[in-house]
Amino acid sequence: MAQIELHGKTVECVRGDITRQDDIQAVVNAANAQLMPGGGVAGALHSAAGPGLAEECRPMAPIRPGEAVITGAHNLPNRFVIHCLGPVYGVDEPSDHW
Repeated sequence: MAQIELHGKTVECVRGDITRQDDIQAVVNAANAQLMPGGGVAGALHSAAGPGLAEECRPMAPIRPGEAVITGAHNLPNRFVIHCLGPVYGVDEPSDHW
């Protein structure tokens, strides 16, 4: 585990299964624009959370790069899931800043 102080807050980087982080209030999902299950983090979170997560996400989609939405965590041990859509290099401009 890595830990730093940033603006008076402690930020930790923990290696492990994101679907089993029961000591935190929210997990962050590397979402797709449609907020639907996919591969990687989004797939793991949706699989563990159950179908209610996709149902809650559906009316919020699509989101644009840089946007985020928050949902309940459903069957995850957390209270919330924060879904963020990052830019795709070479697709979302300006790509020269990445």
